[in-house]
Amino acid sequence: MNIGVGGMHSDFTILGIYRLDSGYYYDPEYFGARWERIAGKADQVYLRWRKGDYYVQFGRDYLSYGLGVALSGAKPFEMAQAKFRLGKYVNLHWFIGQLDEYVEWAGTTKVIYNRFLAGHMWELSVGPANLSFSELMLFGGVGRRVEMYYMLPLFELHGEQLNHRWDDNTVWILNGKLLLPPVRLRGEIVIDDYQIEHETPGDREPTEAGLAAQVDYGLSFNKLFLTPTVRYELVLNRTFNQSKPWNRYLYEGKPLGAQLGNDFDKISAGIKLFGKDFGGNLGVFYIRKGEGRIDDPWTEPWLDDPNYKEPFPTGVVERKAGFSVDLFYDRGFYESKNFQSDFSVSLSLEYSRVNNADHIEGKERNEWKIKFDLGLVLFGKGF
Repeated sequence: MNIGVGGMHSDFTILGIYRLDSGYYYDPEYFGARWERIAGKADQVYLRWRKGDYYVQFGRDYLSYGLGVALSGAKPFEMAQAKFRLGKYVNLHWFIGQLDEYVEWAGTTKVIYNRFLAGHMWELSVGPANLSFSELMLFGGVGRRVEMYYMLPLFELHGEQLNHRWDDNTVWILNGKLLLPPVRLRGEIVIDDYQIEHETPGDREPTEAGLAAQVDYGLSFNKLFLTPTVRYELVLNRTFNQSKPWNRYLYEGKPLGAQLGNDFDKISAGIKLFGKDFGGNLGVFYIRKGEGRIDDPWTEPWLDDPNYKEPFPTGVVERKAGFSVDLFYDRGFYESKNFQSDFSVSLSLEYSRVNNADHIEGKERNEWKIKFDLGLVLFGKGF
């Protein structure tokens, strides 16, 4: 359940939404406190200044780039971010934020590694076409703080990492979008590591990359909007991983990007329905998930084997096929000149049949997931 308050005055917006969720109580990777079979935390808490095509924001919020293979916005985190319009065709988005700490124990001594994520996206829009290039940098360590060269939006982050002799974790993202009504085409390529040279044993490291492609088709009739969608997504093994565990693309134990992590591919199709106050989604999917994980201990078998090749997906492949249904209702129940309120309710259901479950050959099971959610936001205008 989400409960929040917010307000607007001139070009400023302030918002504070907190989430109470019984699911957190039973989640072993939940980082906060638990009380009476329920837990909660800040969901969106920020101050934003916006003027036309420009904005600056400080606080906790969701953030995604493109189709979300590298940065999906699944969880909010604390950050500073800004967006600038540069001329008629170019936009620049920039952010820097703090992630959860990575903790190790050296005997009885607790060692804390601070972790940060910085990034920027250059976006070019010409007519129906949109092309963007993004760079992400996950960095951290014992005693490390936010460094100025990672805060400057015009700096090339990977070059600064090399010049300062850090072993931080860079990811590049190329996104494209083409709008040809009623069709929208989108694609994304993510590069974590790609070996250009082939001169040393280290150059035999497998490619670490991902991609996604999606086609949407828009329909409307009787004040209803329908969007059939087909999507394919793939992330190779070892992508988003690194030898330094604090530099892995994880946040509170979950992937920052694709929620299946790495070593998987997924094809899905669905149809979304939107009305004035309600909507829904019906989807089907098929997933192949290898044994690789973002938090796997880092190994380099290619150093000793000149013929090393890695299959995709790796190991015993878990296969999952299923469907999902989502319904929501969202409507303001009170509005005046200086005040408005919004109430929402949603229900999600997912079923899947799993083969080689938990990567055990021949093991099968059925999985059901049900989620019910309520939201209430009170918003003042001209506080």
